[in-house]
Amino acid sequence: MRGFLVFVNAIAADLSYDAMLELAKSPLVAKVIRDAKLRASLNVSVPTIKAPTWWNEGYTGSPFRVAILDTGVDKQHPALQGRVVAEKSFVPGEGPDDYNGHGTHVAGIVGSQDSTYKGVAPGAYLVNAKCLDSSGEGQESWVMQAAEWAVTQADADVLNLSAGRSGNDNGESSLSRFVDALTSYYDVIWVNAAGNSGPSSSTIVIPADAYNCIAVGAMNDHNTVSRGDDTLWYYSSRGPTNDGRIKPDVVAPGVKITSCNNDWESGPDFVTYSGTSMAAPHIAGSVALLWAYSSNWHPVVVKALLLNSADDLGSQGPDNHYGLGYVNLENAWSWRSYVATSTVSEGQDKNYYVFLSAGESLKVTLVWERNVKYYINWQSYDVYPINNLDLYVYDPDGTLVGSSTRSKDNVEQVILTASKDGYYKVAVHGTDVDNVPQERFALAANHQLSTSIPDDDEEPPEWSNPQDDGDVYDYDQTDYTLQIDWTDESGIAHVWFRYKFGKNGTWSEWHEGTHVSGPTYRYDIPRSIWIQHVGKVLYWQSKAEDADNDCPGDSLTATSDVFTGGLLMDDDAEGPQASNPWDSGDIPDNSTESYVLQIDWTDPNDVVGVWFRYKFGENGIWSEWYEGEWIGGSTYRYEIDRSIWCEHIGEVIYWQSKAMDGDNDREGDGAISATDIIVGGLIIDDDVDPPDWSSPSASGDVYDNSTDDYVLQISWSDESGIAGVWFRYKFGENGTWSEWQEGAQVGDGVFQLVIPHDIWIQHVGEVLYWQSKAVDGDDEGPNDGAIATSDVFTGGLLMDDDAEGPVFEGLSFSYISTSNSYRLLVNVSDPSGISYVVFFYRFGEDGDWASCNATGSAGPSWWLDLAEDVWGQHLGEPLFWYAV
Repeated sequence: MRGFLVFVNAIAADLSYDAMLELAKSPLVAKVIRDAKLRASLNVSVPTIKAPTWWNEGYTGSPFRVAILDTGVDKQHPALQGRVVAEKSFVPGEGPDDYNGHGTHVAGIVGSQDSTYKGVAPGAYLVNAKCLDSSGEGQESWVMQAAEWAVTQADADVLNLSAGRSGNDNGESSLSRFVDALTSYYDVIWVNAAGNSGPSSSTIVIPADAYNCIAVGAMNDHNTVSRGDDTLWYYSSRGPTNDGRIKPDVVAPGVKITSCNNDWESGPDFVTYSGTSMAAPHIAGSVALLWAYSSNWHPVVVKALLLNSADDLGSQGPDNHYGLGYVNLENAWSWRSYVATSTVSEGQDKNYYVFLSAGESLKVTLVWERNVKYYINWQSYDVYPINNLDLYVYDPDGTLVGSSTRSKDNVEQVILTASKDGYYKVAVHGTDVDNVPQERFALAANHQLSTSIPDDDEEPPEWSNPQDDGDVYDYDQTDYTLQIDWTDESGIAHVWFRYKFGKNGTWSEWHEGTHVSGPTYRYDIPRSIWIQHVGKVLYWQSKAEDADNDCPGDSLTATSDVFTGGLLMDDDAEGPQASNPWDSGDIPDNSTESYVLQIDWTDPNDVVGVWFRYKFGENGIWSEWYEGEWIGGSTYRYEIDRSIWCEHIGEVIYWQSKAMDGDNDREGDGAISATDIIVGGLIIDDDVDPPDWSSPSASGDVYDNSTDDYVLQISWSDESGIAGVWFRYKFGENGTWSEWQEGAQVGDGVFQLVIPHDIWIQHVGEVLYWQSKAVDGDDEGPNDGAIATSDVFTGGLLMDDDAEGPVFEGLSFSYISTSNSYRLLVNVSDPSGISYVVFFYRFGEDGDWASCNATGSAGPSWWLDLAEDVWGQHLGEPLFWYAV
């Protein structure tokens, strides 16, 4: 066994092939991975990254610790003495000293104390976590054990690995997942050389492809201080990764870098190497400088500031040559306060605001980590897929002007030039946050970030001097003016007015006012509107919005008090005055005249209309209003036609008049007055007495042998004459009355009704009762005639002149030999004669009765002959018979 990795619960060991197969079968083993070799990147030269900017401000990397995962570090080197605070070798058979030189050279780039060849972070402490052997090679397991020890035992904050291997750089190799796990779990930063396999694309080494790793490419400064002639080193590895992510993350000097020599005792103190191995420690030292400024920063904040402050080279924005740019610690110092960190859940936005003047550039970078949940044993080890955040930028009008929405990277960046002055919104959107409730992120910019928009004008507009037209009469033909002064330090953008008529009236909409001059604004209420509200007081109010428009919603609005304006007055508010009401008074129904209503109406503006209405009786229904006729001066009249008033004989006329004056300053301006209800005359009937009757007579008692009709007669009289007479009758006291039948006049005032014989003959034996009624000839109006009804009179008895039935005087039974028949014979008589005789007979005491009319008669004798075919069937049976 060569070692044990506590962090991932793994053992590093040398095994034969058969032993490896046997071990893989064990249920305690989750996975067996071949330990791969890595090679140090040695090739390029020396640049500068303006680290003194931070030194001059007192930041040199202390107290942070940078772990050198390499061939070891010669801690006795004059430029490194006292800087290595912990060391351990994970290379079997080798101590922590450097027998190759690569590790000491890398350590010097980070923390050399030499005045000429000073490291990037001379105040940082170094941790020698040796994992590459004297040939510059090492197993992945050595690297993992060394890194875990550096973090958990030596308190390293930053890890630098200037090594790697080729392979499927999709971020899912065991070493790349380990890098993500270690950095996420312990909140440390891993810096890795990108590799020296350029200029071909997709040549990033493992584990530089890890999401949480800062992969570093190399620049060539051509041995000049100016960065203007710096170029990308030809052999610096390029992206993208195999899964399409942008790598490297950043570039730094890596060509002809002079740093500490491990063989300084027998050779020079400093030697020159080139490669991304030299570029990576420039970034590791830079991380220590930035983190020392604020030790409370989460690693994503340090990474975001480092990447955002890098100079963008090549095409605008991140690319697979320079990553997010060429490290620039001078920018990092200038922009160190322009960072923010927070969390965002899925579907949520976190908004920040940056003020830009037109033409200014905005650069903003978003960084987050891959989340790893660590369990106790190897089998429980799990790495979550990367969550997806997106970055959006909106201009002061709310228009989207920039976005970065790559779905696989955990870095987004937007670069733009402001088109106008104002606050730009930077929005971090949680597009896909699955494996944690909220994703932690950091945002870095080249301008101050605010979580809200600072308001340079926090006071709303102020109002003064409200004025209006006061009281106005309705004959005024002008609009009604409202006026007020508004002031604000940012100026006034808009002023509005609203108004209502009457204290309980409904407010109008807000209407935009007109700028008069200086601070004064006005609004004119059209006459066509205010004229509709004469008699009401006008109330009004104003509001204003200042011109503070640095960002959407920046302006402030203020509303004035409610002001009481003028009273909208009517110049003639009184209606017309009535006088001298007159009418036709009482009128008899024989009058042929119309009924006249008359009144006088006066008004200062003249009278333009007069109307009348009337009703008959106190509880009658009012007529419609009828327009009256002007007959001169101030007098108006209306005539009720006789055809109307004569229908209401016996009722009193009630009437009323109304008038409208000629005040027409506005629609509906005319005032209307109405009189009280006036009691007119009574419509009198000139003949109120009904007709009188006398001398009733009838045909008296009559026998049914009479063929005459039955006559009823009565006399009727009235001062207006008789217009009609009717009779009715019934037979018997309890009989049903006939309908009323009109009688005929047979003399002066004498009227008769003839009851036909065929009617009264049906009621022989009953007494006839009768009655009469008459209407007079008073016809001046509908229903004017009066009706009178007589008493009920008892007429005669309708008698039968022969009330007795026939008399039988003898019966006989005989045999007629000539006809072989038996004869039944009766003698019967009656004063009225015999109409017919019916014989009834049966044979046997229980036989059925049969009947037959008499077959012959002579005088009083009537007989029936029973033929043999009748009696012959009943020989031996007695015959029973009778006659009717």
